[in-house]
Amino acid sequence: MKKHNIEHRKPSASPVRSVDVAALSRELAALPAVPPTARPRTQRDLIEQLREPLIEALVDRHYSFAALAEVLSQWGIDIRPDTLRRYLGPVDPNRRVSPRRVPPADRPPVGEPSPVPNAPPRGGSPDAIVRLDTAWAETPSE
Repeated sequence: MKKHNIEHRKPSASPVRSVDVAALSRELAALPAVPPTARPRTQRDLIEQLREPLIEALVDRHYSFAALAEVLSQWGIDIRPDTLRRYLGPVDPNRRVSPRRVPPADRPPVGEPSPVPNAPPRGGSPDAIVRLDTAWAETPSE
């Protein structure tokens, strides 16, 4: 068996000099807030904001990732279907969207057509709804 030379061991952590922990704690608590540095918005951030409308389109309206990638590309969001799939993560095909959170006054009466012909059902954030509604209206019909 080989014997280890104790002199070659890494020295243990150096001892900390005496510190007034209470004073340091007060100083740290008194530090002013620093505004967070703005990081550039990423494509993943944008897809995350559009998550609910995209999943609704996938599950409730049976769009494919390729079709959604095409709609997004019309809005200047160039994304591959596989990337969109990865950003959204697993999507449960049995998932059903809970009843819309639109107040009854904003819904058209039963039997009355939607204000936009062939408009998709509404849900998700208001900005996402406007973007998808506009994309839906501008998408050439087959």
